[in-house]
Amino acid sequence: MFSQPIRQKRARSKGFTLIEIMLVMLILSILAGAMVVNMQDGHAYVALESDAETLSAVIQATAVYARASHNVCRLVVDQEMREYRVESAAFIDQPFRPVGEIGVLRRLNNGIDFSDVRKLQPGALDHSRIYFFPDGRSEPAEITLLARNGERRLIRIGGLAGPPDVRKGASSSLD
Repeated sequence: MFSQPIRQKRARSKGFTLIEIMLVMLILSILAGAMVVNMQDGHAYVALESDAETLSAVIQATAVYARASHNVCRLVVDQEMREYRVESAAFIDQPFRPVGEIGVLRRLNNGIDFSDVRKLQPGALDHSRIYFFPDGRSEPAEITLLARNGERRLIRIGGLAGPPDVRKGASSSLD
């Protein structure tokens, strides 16, 4: 009997090599990083839209309250603290007090700032207080909100009654 040499086939393992696993991990980490960046931009967009809509609604409610109550109202904006509130007085030279639900101190969402608050009247000195009068007039003004990702919302308050104008990515008419 002849003995044939037994060829030992080298059994190849059915797993992945370390390099293959490292490549897959690298690709997955790159994709995860891209998703995180997109999610942060999405959060900034939602926060900016939410703050612009809330501020616009407060401005509209302030104008309505001034007409209905026959009081002078003002929107007080604190740019450093990123907050605003509404106050009211029977006459402009009397002490102002917060106005019910619309007078509650509100703070902007994280990542959103007041980029600019300005009255559109020549010679206006105090841009942090915008007045609304019982006859339906208000001081024309613009408030710009800025998100960390650079997106802006311009809220324009007209001199006559009407809803505030919110514009995406707009720049001020004074630029």
